[in-house]
Amino acid sequence: MKTLSQRYQTGRSRAKISLTPLIDVVFILLVFFMLASNFQQERNIELTTPASGPGKRTSITDDKPIRIDIQGQGRFLVDGKQTSIADLTDILRQTPAPKLIVAAGNDSVVQDVVAFMDLAAQHKITNIKLSPNLGE
Repeated sequence: MKTLSQRYQTGRSRAKISLTPLIDVVFILLVFFMLASNFQQERNIELTTPASGPGKRTSITDDKPIRIDIQGQGRFLVDGKQTSIADLTDILRQTPAPKLIVAAGNDSVVQDVVAFMDLAAQHKITNIKLSPNLGE
């Protein structure tokens, strides 16, 4: 009778494990996670809401605020005058601590509002009132 160690020595040879299926699975997982992930850096816009209760209107009272109407497709009105984004940048740069009322028209898209808010953040402008429509 063979001992236990003799049985394993003369027994079946070990089955060889192929690495090809493992590499295939790892490659598929790599492709999946690359396609499922988002590499775009997200930015936040911080909005400070007024401390007043609901239903109360807030206004900018000290100096005359600059009214900016976002009309859509990259068009802006500054106090009723048609302005490009470059001119708007110059206006914000030249005015110290401006107070802004920003209104979006029916044709404007969220991207236009976000582009303006990014521009305001670049110039460190914090005193902004968002108006719900052009008529306010």
